[in-house]
Amino acid sequence: MRFDPIAQARQNWSEAGWGDVADGMVAVTSVMRAHQILLARVEGALRPYDLTFSRFELLRLLAFSRQGHCRSPRRATACRCT
Repeated sequence: MRFDPIAQARQNWSEAGWGDVADGMVAVTSVMRAHQILLARVEGALRPYDLTFSRFELLRLLAFSRQGHCRSPRRATACRCT
């Protein structure tokens, strides 16, 4: 990419009269973009196994619960691992 999309977004918000919230919007946009990049990489790694991140997370939760490591009361109840 020949430009920084986050810097461009900040400039666009400022030019549109939203300069007072531009820093907050930059922070949120940066976090969301990082999330998209990481999730795409994780899902790419799981694709050969025909798994989504959500399915992988559930399988790990079930494996932890069988080993007695289920620490979340809400998840423990949902998985009946109490």
